[in-house]
Amino acid sequence: MNAVTPPYIKAAEDLRGNEGQWKAYQSTGNCVILAGPGSGKTKTITVKIARLLAEDVRRPRRIACITYSNACVGELRSRLIKLGIDNSDRLLLSTVHSFCLTELVLPYAAMTGLDVPEPLVVASPAQARKLFGDAYRAQLGGNAPNWFRTACEKLRRTIPDRDGDEWREWSRERRVIEAYEALLLQNGLIDFDGLVLAGLQLIEKHAWVRRTIRAKYPVVVIDEYQDLGLPLHRIVLALLRAGVRIPARWKLQHGAYYYRVPLGLEAMWDDKKFFRLGKRCRKRTKRGRPGWSPMRTHAPSANCWTAMPTK
Repeated sequence: MNAVTPPYIKAAEDLRGNEGQWKAYQSTGNCVILAGPGSGKTKTITVKIARLLAEDVRRPRRIACITYSNACVGELRSRLIKLGIDNSDRLLLSTVHSFCLTELVLPYAAMTGLDVPEPLVVASPAQARKLFGDAYRAQLGGNAPNWFRTACEKLRRTIPDRDGDEWREWSRERRVIEAYEALLLQNGLIDFDGLVLAGLQLIEKHAWVRRTIRAKYPVVVIDEYQDLGLPLHRIVLALLRAGVRIPARWKLQHGAYYYRVPLGLEAMWDDKKFFRLGKRCRKRTKRGRPGWSPMRTHAPSANCWTAMPTK
C-alpha cells in the first residue's frame, strides 16, 4: 500500500517554478524572505513551517511563529490547517505582545526581579489613554494632543535604552513617558509596548532565559518583520546569538519599493541568505544604485534603515 503524501509536499511542488520561493523553502539555516503583495510570501513561509515540523523539530520541542496582529495569526493558522498542521502543542502562533507576555514576562519576570505589576494585568486601550492624559497634565499641563501621544509611542519603540544621551535629548516626551509608566505601575498595569520592552530586558540581560527559549523553541519564525519594531529586532539578535534559528519575512509596504530594514540585518544572517519573491522586489529605482541603498528613516533613533531593493 502506497504511503499518503503529506499536504505540504504537494504544496511545495508549486514553489518550484519560482527560484526565490524554492530556495527559501529548501534553506536549512537562518534566512530572510523579501516579498511584495501577491508574490507568494505567506504560502512560502507556511509551507516551510509545515516542513520544519514534519522533518526537523521533534517533540517535545516546538516552533514559535511571531507576527504582527491577531488577523495575521488567523491567516497563518487557516493556511497551516489546510497543510495538515493543527497541533497547538507543536506550534505557537502568536503576536509579538502575546509571545512576550506568555513566554517571557509571566514565567520569568518574578524570577529575575523585573519591576512589573504582580499580578500582571494588561491595560485596556481606555485605561492607557486615561493614564497617559493624566501623566501629560501632571508634567506639561492641559490635554495631550493625539500627535504627541503618537510621538511618545514611537519613541518608546525606537529608544528602549533609558540610560543613554539619545533618550535624555527628548526632554518633554521623556518626562511624560516616565510619568505614564510610573502611573501604570502604581495602578498594577502594564501596556502592550511595556510587555515587549520587559521581554527585551529578560532576553538581553539573562543568558539562562535565552537558553530556555532555545531549548523550547529551536526555530522562531518571524512574520511581518517590518512592522514589529526595534525591541523585537533586538530580541531576535539575542536569540540568534543563543543559537535559535530564525526564518523571517519582510513585506514591501503597500506595494511600494521601500521597506524598513533594522540596522545590522545585513550581517546577522549566515551567508546573507536573502530570498526575493516576485518581480516587484527587482525593480530598479532611479535613485538607487544596484545592490542595497540604505537611508536614514524619520524615526528619532538611527536604529533602522530604509532600504530600496534593486536588481
